[in-house]
Amino acid sequence: MERMAHGCTAHLEYAATNVAANGDIAEPQPKPSFCYLFEKLQEPVHKEDALLPDSTETRPEILAALAELGATMNDKTQLAKFNSKTPSAYTYFGQFIDHDISLTKLPQELIDPCELDKESLAPWSYDSIVKTATNKRSKILELESIYGDGSIKNGDEFVLEPVSDSDHPIKVSDLFHDLPRTGLNLDDPKKDRMALIPDRRNDSNLIISQMHVAFLRAHNQILKNETNCTFEQAQQILTRQFHWIVINDFLMKRVADPAVVRSVLSSADPLYKPTADNVVLPLEFTVAAYRFGHCMIRNTYYLNTEYPGDDLLNLFVLNVLSDHSPPTFGKGFAHIPQKRIINWDSFIYTGTSFQNLARKIRTQMADPLFSLLDETDRTVPCEKRLAVQDLKRGYMLRIPTGQAVARELGYTELSPDNILEHSAPNQRELLQKFGFTEKTPLWFYILVEAMAQQNGDRLGEVGSRIVAEVLIGLIRKSPHSYLTIDGFSPKYTNPQGEFELADLFKLAGVLK
Repeated sequence: MERMAHGCTAHLEYAATNVAANGDIAEPQPKPSFCYLFEKLQEPVHKEDALLPDSTETRPEILAALAELGATMNDKTQLAKFNSKTPSAYTYFGQFIDHDISLTKLPQELIDPCELDKESLAPWSYDSIVKTATNKRSKILELESIYGDGSIKNGDEFVLEPVSDSDHPIKVSDLFHDLPRTGLNLDDPKKDRMALIPDRRNDSNLIISQMHVAFLRAHNQILKNETNCTFEQAQQILTRQFHWIVINDFLMKRVADPAVVRSVLSSADPLYKPTADNVVLPLEFTVAAYRFGHCMIRNTYYLNTEYPGDDLLNLFVLNVLSDHSPPTFGKGFAHIPQKRIINWDSFIYTGTSFQNLARKIRTQMADPLFSLLDETDRTVPCEKRLAVQDLKRGYMLRIPTGQAVARELGYTELSPDNILEHSAPNQRELLQKFGFTEKTPLWFYILVEAMAQQNGDRLGEVGSRIVAEVLIGLIRKSPHSYLTIDGFSPKYTNPQGEFELADLFKLAGVLK
């Protein structure tokens, strides 16, 4: 998922060598889908200091410690003091970005929750990862999740479907607020009312599904607004608007340290340098840094006046279509019911209502994420705690510690006292017991750092740097990148001359 001399470009060409199963240098392999941003830390001379312990004797203890640490990350309280300043729309915009970056095929050991329960787990070699892990995205961060094969079109316009009639309907200017779907299916839950879009992960929950609808509507509106506009021209405009939001709204204003973002934008020698025809995603980004968004998810959301406090589990699409949880396959609404249309105003503006502020970036997560659901909205077997899965996968994929990455980036690493002070009280004894205050898993370190440096409202230095380097690097290499155009300014700006996520929703006609 990444890499180049401190980075990617050299490793993409495989001028560098790989790390084998025993930690030694192996022979060059075919070009990978994933790499390490900090390749140096995988070398035998550095790995003992940079990675969590990995030996036959230490593995069971480390895996047990990670599981125990992950279990402490469950936040059942939803205390208002842990609301951030960021509207919840950006939680799901972050998920939308993630889906547009990677559609990954991984070995069963890394995705099967029952495999993650086994005591025999061991860190994978990088050599194994490049042979078995693949990214099916061909146009990374270029709205392939919208424009790839799979969307239904009528000429140059995307097809949308009207919502289903329901009691207590939400008033809207038109009813076309749902995706095209297959019909009701009693026999195959995975195909029951399945969305006909390129990436069905964008129909996993109601919020991101409605966001996908907004992007399709925005494309259609651009076609109407622009004189003699073709499908390809509308695609280019929307992609550049999307890129603008990612950098100037999502990164700069919402989730990252703006000073770090500006530094990455102005750097003549960025850390991450993919090319248009050769993109390898850094594992430190995909497996650790970008998973900060898991902590921003709420237990409940204000959808609209009919659903002023809906539980997260009730928002999974099959539950919405069945009108209850767990879902009844093949029964219920054919499309999203009109009473469930999202009031985006409550997700994008804070105003006087704080029901939908994202949670702070911290070392605890919403309770429903400790009972994960499968694609049929049923609880997964075995290891169902997302925090435990994240920590174990980081260990299995040889992700370096937060302290090692901070040193590589030239930042002052958090002290053990910093780690303890900004972790949850129920985590402190455990962190000391297993030595995680000196060698902290990168994902957990980034969450602590956000609290230590930004009070959880944004990422700290290490988290901001990795996330900004990768997202900006991916936009730089795009043929649609506005960063290659001198003096570029986006279309459809608001009265302040800005274009934010709210302005895209207004363009789409889903927000007034």
